[in-house]
Amino acid sequence: MEELRAFASSVPDFRRLDKGNFRHSLNDIIMLMILGRMAGCIGRAEILEFGRYNLNKLHKMGMLKNGVPSEATLC
Repeated sequence: MEELRAFASSVPDFRRLDKGNFRHSLNDIIMLMILGRMAGCIGRAEILEFGRYNLNKLHKMGMLKNGVPSEATLC
């Protein structure tokens, strides 16, 4: 798991952080996508459902402090 976190943290964030409202870290978004795919989820809707279903577990791991991102955020 630490290797996945290290990988997700190494991805540069090119979002314009001075514009808009950024509630979710890129690290959390990438980890949600990886964990969802590892759990067999296909597509954004299933990954979001996985995130909502496992939100308490993900919170305990220090992830998704602001809840599950929207589908538009995953895009």
